[in-house]
Amino acid sequence: MICHTYYSSVLYNLVQEDVLTGSTMKIGKGMIYNLDPQFVNSNNNDYHLKAISPCIDAGDPASPYNLEPSDNGGRINMGAYGNTDEAAVSESFPRISFLSPRKGRIFGKDTLIIAGSRFLDARGNGKVILGDTESPQYLLWKKDTIICITPAHLPDAVDITIVTNDGKTGYAENCFSFVPPLMTRYDPLFSFTS
Repeated sequence: MICHTYYSSVLYNLVQEDVLTGSTMKIGKGMIYNLDPQFVNSNNNDYHLKAISPCIDAGDPASPYNLEPSDNGGRINMGAYGNTDEAAVSESFPRISFLSPRKGRIFGKDTLIIAGSRFLDARGNGKVILGDTESPQYLLWKKDTIICITPAHLPDAVDITIVTNDGKTGYAENCFSFVPPLMTRYDPLFSFTS
């Protein structure tokens, strides 16, 4: 008996990490993980992209984009309306395409890596806000990567907002969770010594 394993390669797509668990999918370049694609109104089947979508200008750079409106960022959008006259236009504010990790301790002090675009080359007065609290420390700020330390925060799923030095604002909704520490219970009534 001959068994074959077939793999699917996925490039330039937005996927949920739980879809990848146990799959035979090979992950390629251009992937965006576990971020809301920011559809205009998916409940009413309107899958156009909002201006804050991480899918804008994130498609395969080798794909044509000439049918998109003239302010198209020089790259095709991901999704059904990429390279169509209904594609969302590019706007020059920060876009988040990847976070690691996706959750942190309520006491803060976790290192958060944010990848994306249009963060500008220098932080200046720029800031990262988790929920309503600014990061207390920045380790790296480049045009496509920010590494910062998480603040203390009550348990909650929060938005991440990036404000660049030139005052442009971008965000990702409910993308980071502050979680309480795992508590273990010690019951002295059931502890035995020999």
